[in-house]
Amino acid sequence: MQYKTYFMSAALLIGLSGCVQPSLSGQGYDITVPLSTVSSGIAESFPQKNKMKYGTLVVEKPDLLAKKSKDTLGIGSAFSFSNMLIPNGIKGVAKLSSGLRFDPSDKNVYLDNLMVDELKFQDFALSNYLTPQIRTLIGKAIASQLKEKPLYQVNSLGSSLVKDVSIKNGDLVLSVGL
Repeated sequence: MQYKTYFMSAALLIGLSGCVQPSLSGQGYDITVPLSTVSSGIAESFPQKNKMKYGTLVVEKPDLLAKKSKDTLGIGSAFSFSNMLIPNGIKGVAKLSSGLRFDPSDKNVYLDNLMVDELKFQDFALSNYLTPQIRTLIGKAIASQLKEKPLYQVNSLGSSLVKDVSIKNGDLVLSVGL
C-alpha cells in the first residue's frame, strides 16, 4: 500500500494528467499521456527552416498519429523546398514512422529511429527537377529536424523514476518504478 501511494505521488510530481495503472510487467506503474497532449508540445517548435547544400527546406507543424496494431508513431508533416531551379518552392507532405526514447539528462521524450515512409510532392511537374539524391536528402533532413525536437518534457522531480517510454493504444506510456 505504501508503494502505491508513492507511485501515485510520483505521477503527480511528473506532472502528468494521464491515467495511472499498475504495469503489465508487475513492477511499477504505467502513466498514460494522451497523444493530443504530446502533439501540441512538438507543434510549438515548428515551422523550422533548414538551409541545405541543395536548397532551403521548411518543415511545418507535424501531426503525431498512432499506427494501428503497432507500438510506433506515425508522423505526418507538410514541407516546402526551394532552390535556384525552383525559386518559388515546391510543397509536399512527408509520412514517417518512429519509436520513442527518454533522455534522463534533459528529462525529455524524443522521437527515435525515424524512418521516412513516403514523400509526396504537390506539383508533379516541378518534382521532376529533384533528383533521387535530393529527394533522399529532403527526407533525411525532415527526419533530423523532427528527431531534434522534444515531444514531451517530464517534470524534473519525477524524471528519475521513468524506466521506459512506449506507445500503446494510441497514447504515450511512461513506465515508472524504483
